[in-house]
Amino acid sequence: AQSYTEFEFLIADDGSSDGTQEKIKSFSDERICYFEYDVNTSFKTLDMLRERARGKYIAQIGSDDVWRKDKLEKQVVFLEQNPQYAVCFSWIETIDENSHIVKGEDSKNSDFNLQNKKATQWFAQLFWGKESLPTPSFMMRTEAIIWLNAAVVMRYHLLKQKQWICWIS
Repeated sequence: AQSYTEFEFLIADDGSSDGTQEKIKSFSDERICYFEYDVNTSFKTLDMLRERARGKYIAQIGSDDVWRKDKLEKQVVFLEQNPQYAVCFSWIETIDENSHIVKGEDSKNSDFNLQNKKATQWFAQLFWGKESLPTPSFMMRTEAIIWLNAAVVMRYHLLKQKQWICWIS
């Protein structure tokens, strides 16, 4: 449960066989919008969800991810108080299949749990570094995603970084 409660939860079931449909339909919450697709369409599914989103901000979480209870609240407050920013991120912790925090070299968070970097440093890391952004950590203004979609489509052949392109498209 999140401390910030003014959100819609768009869920895509793209061909799972783990009983997702039954789990989701067991909840009685008008904020939940469930979409079922026959096959895993990968990033097309994310695009379809983003097109249906009606909120001012977009945050993404996968079926194997966990947010801290105040994640949405902190990020909404930050973006509301800082209109000059289009996106914000949180620190991350990598957890294993038993929900234990992974430490040391096996952790994926070493490049992200640092003090703020300049925008040029983040872009360099994203486009030429070994890591990509952990998507559950971000929150972005919906209008920025619309703008980035247009920019990415125009520059797709120049960038050739499919993971980043799919993440922001």
